[in-house]
Amino acid sequence: MPASILTLSTRDPEPAHDALKQAVSAGHDVRINGRPENFDFLLAMNQAGEIRTARVRHTMRTEGSTEPFNSFMTGCTLHGGVVCETRDQRSVMGTGDVWRYPMEVSAWWGWDDVDVAVIQLPASVLERVAQQRTGLPASELRFDSVTPVSPSLGRSWRATMRQLYRQMDVPNPVLDYPLVLAAAVEYLANLALAVFPNTTMHLGEFSDPAAAPLSALRRAVAFIDTNASSPITLTDIAEAADVTPSALESGFRRHFDTSPTAYLRRVRIEGAHRQLQAADPTTGVTVGSVSTQWGFPRADRFAALYRDQYGAAPADTLRT
Repeated sequence: MPASILTLSTRDPEPAHDALKQAVSAGHDVRINGRPENFDFLLAMNQAGEIRTARVRHTMRTEGSTEPFNSFMTGCTLHGGVVCETRDQRSVMGTGDVWRYPMEVSAWWGWDDVDVAVIQLPASVLERVAQQRTGLPASELRFDSVTPVSPSLGRSWRATMRQLYRQMDVPNPVLDYPLVLAAAVEYLANLALAVFPNTTMHLGEFSDPAAAPLSALRRAVAFIDTNASSPITLTDIAEAADVTPSALESGFRRHFDTSPTAYLRRVRIEGAHRQLQAADPTTGVTVGSVSTQWGFPRADRFAALYRDQYGAAPADTLRT
């Protein structure tokens, strides 16, 4: 299951504050003050691949300052309030609010008696997804605000955080499967670019007028066919074909009337189909175990895709 990086629950301020400082990147300043009576502290950090989550409960007044850092970090205030100030704006996030920590600038933050949930992704992941989705160079991805574009998108992000925390806190989580984890990383990055104001929103969908030639598409198809069981991305496929992601998308639509990711999904369903055909159900193999291995953790979604492709239920194939 996802690795537990650090877990501490205590009513003793000294080890609590040492753990909090350990969790904050080196070089950042943390100052803690207040009365230790009735102090309560929880820090629980977990990691699945490039996704890191943290839960922090802290009942003493805390403030600090950070310099720019190379990580995309968002939080949801479960209780209390968090204040964040930069040179250009001051934001107060109360109970239920979703927010993004301003990684790109120096910032001051503070709280008093707070409970927050946090998700982190490497900034490079969002830069890659932004580039393959819009053509924006990685160096030009910038976020404009710490709050979501709209309350409804904030609720979507909060619901996604809740689901992710549940998936990382159960025995044998689906995130242990590499293809499921890779899909979760891509989904989080794409959703983050839709929820929090950033420079990709000023571009619209990038359109490359030069579709990839058939020779490049053949390289892409060969790469997908060979590596479908691995957690490959659109960027990986485009690099193998020696074209840009947008040119690859245009080429697939022009010549194959589909997208590279749709073709990858089809190949993975074919892989699951072959595995179901070869499996012996008396050994404990299930449709769910096979579909999750191939990157389809939702049984209903996999069954619908499988039926569209093969005209039968995956359970029927397993029993045949």
